[in-house]
Amino acid sequence: MSRPGPVFVIGCPRSGTTLLLDLLAGTRAYGYVNALGPELHDRGTVNGRNRVYDAPALGDVLYRRRRDILRLTSRPAVLGRMARRLLPAPIEPWEFWQRLLPNFRPEFGPEPAADPSPTGIEAHHRQEARTRVDALLARQRRDVLLSKYTDFPRIELLRSVFPDARFVHIRRDAHAVASSYAVEIESGRFGTWAHRDWWSAAWPADAADHWRRHGSTELGFAAHNRNWLVGLIDDAIAASSSGTMTATYEQLAHDPVGVIDAILSFSEVDARADLARLTASRSIESSNDRWRSARDVGETALLDEIFSPSAPWRVP
Repeated sequence: MSRPGPVFVIGCPRSGTTLLLDLLAGTRAYGYVNALGPELHDRGTVNGRNRVYDAPALGDVLYRRRRDILRLTSRPAVLGRMARRLLPAPIEPWEFWQRLLPNFRPEFGPEPAADPSPTGIEAHHRQEARTRVDALLARQRRDVLLSKYTDFPRIELLRSVFPDARFVHIRRDAHAVASSYAVEIESGRFGTWAHRDWWSAAWPADAADHWRRHGSTELGFAAHNRNWLVGLIDDAIAASSSGTMTATYEQLAHDPVGVIDAILSFSEVDARADLARLTASRSIESSNDRWRSARDVGETALLDEIFSPSAPWRVP
């Protein structure tokens, strides 16, 4: 019996992809690239330290409390590095996929931003990707790969490598996404702003004109880019007859067990016992309303205008 295909969590940045990845990775259903991965991939290997969470009883506690443990051990630095190696966390593995699939991360250039396609992915790239995923799963003693990435859907590209791949799109309140996205840009944690002309050149003309007329601000950019990216993802999912599903951040915060259980069924894996243990003592508080206190009247009006159903640009 063949094992199920990889599961990819996709979505616009700041939509809840990291939260969903973290919850799914807490089950023993999935193998994943962890924070120790890049240094080991250079040597052609993948690490299996995720198995520390397989220890009976203790493994559940370690996964659930690892952030607290890492925070407590961050000083001194040597102890912090040791703790990070012992308690690896799932990551968004850009380097892993870019090494295997050369155009996974599109290059900034004279052409507008576009969803990466299978063009340029040759047979040896596909074989190497499948081989490396098999090796990762073997070392972690798992059957299904779990990964996540943001912005473009990449469904066509990844299906050319993994025909049985599954995709879970997580959506979130548009106002909350735009505000949080803008905060990350303003802080310098997102490099998106440095390439704003490249991104905005791909938007509908009305959206780009509106952004420029309203001062070309970070918040306006985040809102319009969110609309465009979610539209691309929705189109890609609509064009895919099977192997895709959508969840919302709001559903995840209200009923994490129900959402994760639905994804497990969608993935054709059974790890419900793990799910019950890992979520029993974990509550998820929605942060959707935080944007209201962070934005003034003018900024709120701008977001309302951009996300209005009657706006001339596309609002998914």
